[in-house]
Amino acid sequence: MPFFKNFLGKPEQQIETYWDGFYDLVEKFKLSFDLDDWKSGLPKYYSSAEQKGINQTNARLKYAAGCPEVAEPLQRLVGEIGLISTARELKDALSDNMDESEEDFQTGCIVSTYLKAWLCNSSPFILLELASFLFDKNYIDEARDAVDVSLQFPSYARTHKLDEMAIVAQSLVWELFLPGMHSESHVRSQGIYDNASISLLLDKAKEITGSSSQ
Repeated sequence: MPFFKNFLGKPEQQIETYWDGFYDLVEKFKLSFDLDDWKSGLPKYYSSAEQKGINQTNARLKYAAGCPEVAEPLQRLVGEIGLISTARELKDALSDNMDESEEDFQTGCIVSTYLKAWLCNSSPFILLELASFLFDKNYIDEARDAVDVSLQFPSYARTHKLDEMAIVAQSLVWELFLPGMHSESHVRSQGIYDNASISLLLDKAKEITGSSSQ
């Protein structure tokens, strides 16, 4: 079962625009991509490739969490890292020589894996990486939708900070964060909720959308 199985619902205290935006994005993507895992709602299982990526990430951990309070956020980070790693590997394997139906299927698998990675910790940087991929594949409207949702994060972040156990968990996987936006967004103790990370988000969103229009 996914590491995010306990985090699939919206925050109970209020309706969150950022989370609503993500769910709306999934519904739009169902019309554009073959998202088998999402057809009956949120996914309940990982593919074999996704599980392999998570297992490989978990095997690279040098330290084990000694208490449940740390183990829970640590598992979510391991899931996120493993899924992004898997999505990148799938992207690298995507060949321009594939026939159209096979390429469409593989693109859908990559999109699905990124969406599952988002569910682990709701990081907007995952949506930006997904958007960059979609721009490259000429899914312009879908890419812009992903960027638009990521830009709803700053207002969400104003009332959300990492607690002490989440900060400890983050410190245990520092060296496992993947190059690029993923590692850059976690350089400070508050990770994606840090003011510097939010500035990075805005800069990267502008950079991605700007380069796509050239």
